[in-house]
Amino acid sequence: MWREVLKSKSWGISGTALKWIGVCSMTLSHIGLALKPLLGEGPGWWLNQAGRPAFVIFAFLLTECFIHTRSRKRYLGRLLYFRYVMSLIKGEIAYTHAPLPEIFSEVARRVKEPYDRWLIRTAAEMEKRDEYGFARMWNRCVDRYLGELNLKYEHSILVKEPGTFLGSLEKDTLDHALQMYLNKVDLEIEKLREGLASKIRVAGCLGVMSGVFLIVILL
Repeated sequence: MWREVLKSKSWGISGTALKWIGVCSMTLSHIGLALKPLLGEGPGWWLNQAGRPAFVIFAFLLTECFIHTRSRKRYLGRLLYFRYVMSLIKGEIAYTHAPLPEIFSEVARRVKEPYDRWLIRTAAEMEKRDEYGFARMWNRCVDRYLGELNLKYEHSILVKEPGTFLGSLEKDTLDHALQMYLNKVDLEIEKLREGLASKIRVAGCLGVMSGVFLIVILL
């Protein structure tokens, strides 16, 4: 039975637990250094050795923070570019009053992959959408051509939201609906920026702690 439990359950240590282990390890090392004259060489040496893993732990956490921060920046860039694409669509609708397939084709010439391919295919699908509703067609094109962005579930739903109103609203109300939608995207982008800033602060703190502990070890 225990073998099945061990096989089925994934084991690991969270980042928070690693931070506490590192702090406790560093505290033991400092106690050993401070009380070495009172405790003697033996206990002081053991306490100092107990603090050795702290630098390795903090260095590992710093590296993890750096990797995740870079991936968060790339992810934020994807959402920012999608917001840019939707703002171009909003501008074309407001100033040209052209049919949506023409607007998508025009915007596709001004954006990069995979957004250009997505818009071109969406425009092509609109020309033959007699069997599908606009929302279903929009969702299918998002899944097929923007799937490589690897968006989170809530952001994938956000990207699909224009399908609920782009093909049905009148021109005078569509501009307002798109502006409300862009405000919603801006709110999500701001949340991502705040999370990224928090990660950068944590990485900075870990870097300082690792440097201080390395100096203590060298001394």
